[in-house]
Amino acid sequence: MTIAASEQGDPTNGDHVYRKFGSINNLQGQPDFPRTAISLIAPGQDVAVLGHGDMATLGNGTSAATPHVTATVALLQQYMVQQMSLPTPNPRFGPNSQRHEVMKAVMMNAADKLNGVHGSTRDILSLNGMNWLSSPAATDDSVPLDPYIGAGHLNAKRSVQQYKPGEYDPGTVPPIAWDYHSVGGSSTQEYIFNQQIGGGYIAATLAWDRRVVKVGSPSQTNYLEGDEFVNNDLMHSLNNLDLYLMPATSNDLSQAVAKSISTVMSVEHIFFDIPSAGNYKLVVHNNLTGGIGDSQNYAIAWWFGNAPPLFSPGDYNKNGSVGPEDYEVWRQNFGASNSEADGNGNGVIDAGDYVVWRNNLAGVGTAANVPEPTWWLVVAPVIAGMTLFRRHSLK
Repeated sequence: MTIAASEQGDPTNGDHVYRKFGSINNLQGQPDFPRTAISLIAPGQDVAVLGHGDMATLGNGTSAATPHVTATVALLQQYMVQQMSLPTPNPRFGPNSQRHEVMKAVMMNAADKLNGVHGSTRDILSLNGMNWLSSPAATDDSVPLDPYIGAGHLNAKRSVQQYKPGEYDPGTVPPIAWDYHSVGGSSTQEYIFNQQIGGGYIAATLAWDRRVVKVGSPSQTNYLEGDEFVNNDLMHSLNNLDLYLMPATSNDLSQAVAKSISTVMSVEHIFFDIPSAGNYKLVVHNNLTGGIGDSQNYAIAWWFGNAPPLFSPGDYNKNGSVGPEDYEVWRQNFGASNSEADGNGNGVIDAGDYVVWRNNLAGVGTAANVPEPTWWLVVAPVIAGMTLFRRHSLK
């Protein structure tokens, strides 16, 4: 991935946008070549970093922006490890959830473009002051990414929200999820939404690897100093995958309502405002025209609708699952106000929050060792109410 740096507008003047700054990325000597370089932009102006002697200093540019992306990958990987380490591992997270293509598709698909869309809270403008809707990527099916901002601005929170639903194989899928799969020959893979969608934006990102082949010894898998590689010949280094948003009942690619069909990039991206509600599907097509033709592994992420919650009800320690440790958080915070362990939304940690935890505990109803709250924690609100009643009655 190629990361560009962003700068924030001046909020004191009502400017709440982020802009890509710097020059456009084009191949040298080929300004009209339809392969854009930037994947994402990330914060790159006045970023607090540690300098020599542990003294704080401000960093600027891509050297400050790229670590934000690296850290977001670490955040996603940490969530994956937690899901795979549960007493009953989450079946939606397995070896595929560690793939670098999945990380790329998830972060790019969750990137900010327009304020208010999919939980985004900011507008993103390119160097020339135009937003995504004025980008060539929004008007040209063969250009998946904006030349200034790529897929948009990194958003770590939304990346976790995109990643959290887990992996779904081709077939019937929820509105937000991802998959790591393969497509071969001139075949397709289809992801059919399990509910009617429409009247809002859908984002979908498809990512796969460009082939690297050694000159003279293509079968060798180890690379040594001095090795040379086949030149950037698209016919021999890249499969040509395309991405389509289709009516669920149609198998005719010409009936797509949106598509991304670049012939020269290893990513396809759709960001489209669906004009009418209906039943839709995403189609990954291996286009043999201009491609290698071999079976190709890929990652795909998709998002339609409102942002899902980061944490489940009863997940009081915010580790992504509801377990016995959340009971301890509830018990230790009983009676507190505005605590992380308020699950029923009344601003106070009380017996109702225990019920929220118990009802969402995995295996509840079959486990005999679910801890019961200490009696005084349950009756404390009742005693407090009786005391208040007596005080009023004596006046």
